[in-house]
Amino acid sequence: MWSVSLALVCRIVLAVVLAGSGIGKLQDLDDSRQMMVDFGLPYAVARPTGTFLPGIELGVALALLVGPTSWWAAWAALGLMGVFTLAVGLNMAAGRRPDCRCFGSLHIATIGWRVLSRNLVLMALAAVVLLKG
Repeated sequence: MWSVSLALVCRIVLAVVLAGSGIGKLQDLDDSRQMMVDFGLPYAVARPTGTFLPGIELGVALALLVGPTSWWAAWAALGLMGVFTLAVGLNMAAGRRPDCRCFGSLHIATIGWRVLSRNLVLMALAAVVLLKG
């Protein structure tokens, strides 16, 4: 019972974070695309990535809330957070500190240890869903 409740809480937290992120980015797709460029992606890759990422985040958020798809969605969330964490870490290692517009226009912060730590916590939540959910 405890592990099921913990997994459910983790699913809900991840879904809220991903939905907020997707909605925030949808409010300003140009900003979402620019964030991808700022993080070092070539424009030809950044444009479609910045365009489709909000929809992917919203899809994963929704799938986390639907019982039969939640385990697969947790894998997707773990993958997304892993890519985001890698991007932040690589930029930090290279001495770059672009703005993280992880939640679009809802919240903008310069990347650093706080953003990296937050992503690691979100990865841990996804791992709990995979192990307990």
